Amino acid sequence: MTRISNFFPRKRNHLRESHRMFRTTGLLLLAFFCCVVFGATRPARAGAAAPQAGSDQQKQLESGKTFYGVSCAGCHGAAGAVGGPLNLRSRPLTAAQIADAIANGKPGTIMSSFSSVYDKDQIADIVAYVLSFSPAGSAAAPAKPNPAPNSGEAIYNAQCAGCHESGGPPYLNRATLKPASPDYIVYMLATGAMHREGKRMPLAQRKAVAEYITGRPLAPSEGAAAAAGRCSAPAPATFSGPNWKGWAPDLENTRFQPAAAAGLSAGQLSKLKLKWAFGFPGEYGAYTQPTAAGGRVFASGPLGDVYSLDASTGCTYWHYRAEAGVRSAVALGPGNRAYFGDFSSNVYALDSVTGKLAWKTRVSTHPYARVSGTPALYRGRLYVPVASREEWMSVDPSYECCTFRGFMVALDVATGKELWRTYTIGDPPKPTHKAANGSQKWGPSGAGLWSSPTVDAKRGLVYIGAGNNYSDPPTPNSDAILAFDLKTGKIVWSRQISSGDTYNISCFRDDKMNCPEKMGPDSDFGSSPILYTLASGRQILVVAQKSGIAFGLDPDLDDAAKQALKQMIDWIINLVGLSKDEAYALCSFACDLHVTQTVNNVKGVHAMIAKSILQKPA
Repeated sequence: MTRISNFFPRKRNHLRESHRMFRTTGLLLLAFFCCVVFGATRPARAGAAAPQAGSDQQKQLESGKTFYGVSCAGCHGAAGAVGGPLNLRSRPLTAAQIADAIANGKPGTIMSSFSSVYDKDQIADIVAYVLSFSPAGSAAAPAKPNPAPNSGEAIYNAQCAGCHESGGPPYLNRATLKPASPDYIVYMLATGAMHREGKRMPLAQRKAVAEYITGRPLAPSEGAAAAAGRCSAPAPATFSGPNWKGWAPDLENTRFQPAAAAGLSAGQLSKLKLKWAFGFPGEYGAYTQPTAAGGRVFASGPLGDVYSLDASTGCTYWHYRAEAGVRSAVALGPGNRAYFGDFSSNVYALDSVTGKLAWKTRVSTHPYARVSGTPALYRGRLYVPVASREEWMSVDPSYECCTFRGFMVALDVATGKELWRTYTIGDPPKPTHKAANGSQKWGPSGAGLWSSPTVDAKRGLVYIGAGNNYSDPPTPNSDAILAFDLKTGKIVWSRQISSGDTYNISCFRDDKMNCPEKMGPDSDFGSSPILYTLASGRQILVVAQKSGIAFGLDPDLDDAAKQALKQMIDWIINLVGLSKDEAYALCSFACDLHVTQTVNNVKGVHAMIAKSILQKPA
């Protein structure tokens, strides 16, 4: 059922308020778990309060140390000793300055007020602990000498700390990266996300930085360790039995499998026990969804290693090293083929039994383009979504932000030949302005495609959600659900959920040289749409946004909207007595005309009607 909910202009304050609420909540949570960003301050006043000796003062220091560990160490490091500008030991801070930063926050950074988290006494405990870092404090550490010129610390401070320790989201500062292996850091500087920056460093400097960040020396080659887990017999040539052959076991991305197909019932889950574990050599983490089929598990990691493992024992049938990290799941297809993409926008086809390369196609030459979502396989074509990490590179004020635009590409599964490509932004980026530092800025950009596409065989469409813009101007296909024609790649329809969402990481830095004029909420679509069939046979697209809001869309919304508009025109003519021309003229002014969809008598999403529908039929 579809009905017109309002045909007069109407503001979308409820959506803006929802975005503002989720953004504020997210920043508060991030600040709580990350750090207190103090920033540059005035020199300490003589006689600044410092903790005195005694049992009460010692208890205060211990209490402050606990709170500091929860909310501050993530950015500033243990005892404030992180490298770079967030080092608290090198800053002359007064008790009043520290207390003010904790209680009231620091405008222009992710630092929010902690007055609702800690009371005055707890803030005083944190202040006492931070003051203890200084030479005047009761728990002062000896002054740290300057690092040797060619040491890993000196190189990191000169070439890395400016971005990694500059006071924004602390996802990749030294304290966060410390658990990583040195091999992981070297790899990222050589061919990973930081390859352009790594090119400025000789290999010896990359190794020194890796050992400084992790606090561990580089280990010998992992080759012997990897060979130790090899299976004694070759892998089976068939893939019969229970399987999960990609991002989802079906084209509609429902990510549901009945017990008969899975070979496992819900009642058995509580009885499962650990049978084996597999360690990824040199990896910092493994966040790729495994693929299971034919008694095998296919898994991959950030260093580009792809493995075929025996599902019963965990032994390795084969191992393949891609050119860059792999985040997409492995998609299995006919003819014993395994498909996946990497962080350098390469798409691979391997023999799923032996691991031998069949073909490799690089779909983009942009230095930060990547294939993050799992390619979708349908009738001899591989539908590949392409995103990028460029919005992270904007933290460098001199970076010419931004030139990437998202796209979908269809490849022939037999050869890897490109059949079509369609960009989410129709026009290529152009120079927009020069920043105060003289660096050229570009736009429009962004609207990357991060998730696995959803195939609608009935309508001949493939659906996907788009990300936010990186630089101005904003575009109509960002934060939108897009429907591409399976055969031609033409965008058949687009439903933008949030307009004006232009955002990049520089917006959280002290130097916001690359931040858009109006920062958006970063509410892109990073998960796959689900094409769900109701008991009535009607289908809806279920999509979830990073804002925390889920939506239900009608795949046939244009047809439904046209029918609803006709009913509204007829209603206006009969009730008000207007002519058809007058009725269409009235509706043409309703720029915010909405259609409210109801599914099983439950109100669903409000969707904009395309302006083309408002034109009077010939």
